[in-house]
Amino acid sequence: MIEQEHPSSGQFIGRSARFSADVDGLVYIHPHPDHSFATSACLGLIAAVQITDADAYDLYGHLVPPTPYLNPRV
Repeated sequence: MIEQEHPSSGQFIGRSARFSADVDGLVYIHPHPDHSFATSACLGLIAAVQITDADAYDLYGHLVPPTPYLNPRV
């Protein structure tokens, strides 16, 4: 979930579903200039992120395109 946006860099900061606030690290989401869907990201959004790097506490990645919801009943 995206929780913050860095005003000068445009980088989003969020948490993985498995991360606990104030205990675990953060997920730093870098802007991906090749994808226009990145501009639709906003605070509170649960987004898919491709993790590209990690350190002892934090993860780093970029947004991936949303996949269309497939309704199995249709």
